[in-house]
Amino acid sequence: MNRNELLKLQEESIKEKVYWRLVSKNGLTGFGIYSVIQPDINNYRYYLELDLPEKETGNTLVTLMMNPSKTFPYEERNANIDTTVLNLAKISQSAKINGKDADISKIVVLNTLPIINSNIDIALTALDENRQKYNENFVKAYLKACDKENTIFLAAWGNNTGINKYNKFISTINSEFKNKMYAFCINKEKTPTHPSPFNSAQINGFLKNPELIQLGKINKKLTVSLKKG
Repeated sequence: MNRNELLKLQEESIKEKVYWRLVSKNGLTGFGIYSVIQPDINNYRYYLELDLPEKETGNTLVTLMMNPSKTFPYEERNANIDTTVLNLAKISQSAKINGKDADISKIVVLNTLPIINSNIDIALTALDENRQKYNENFVKAYLKACDKENTIFLAAWGNNTGINKYNKFISTINSEFKNKMYAFCINKEKTPTHPSPFNSAQINGFLKNPELIQLGKINKKLTVSLKKG
């Protein structure tokens, strides 16, 4: 999706002022779309796009995760690409599909919840319902618009308490795109693993055998939510 198409989609879906911020770290460069610019607390990110280093052409990995943990959109502080996104970059650079290089040159990160907070309980308490609706509309429209041959969908929402509140949204995404979505690892609860630093064992296991798993082939009804645990 080119920049003008993305801008149009954002304007149609997100009914508030947003800020486009350049981000870079460890050779990754790109931008994020944010709202509510204030110091450190309860900002929102609707979109993150990053180019992999030394990779000018290839496929785009569109990843759906839970909510942003650490990312700073205001000008007084450099935007921070957190460890989770750095892990996603490692996964992207190694990934294979059916034994062949997935040829990923760009990462797009979407989130089931757009609020920026590393504590999911606090995030759910502070989450603005209108902004959540904007995000759901944007995610669904973006996935449909990018359903092309040069796009790979990755589910990585993981196991998080509180996600049940938005089970209908995730179930809709899962139902429509399950046969086109992959995961780098599946948890014992049959949820797609999140590339958090807490899941370093699963990430390292994938890097040793970097074959993406097609969700539609592992279970007819993939678990999309989970009790606290």
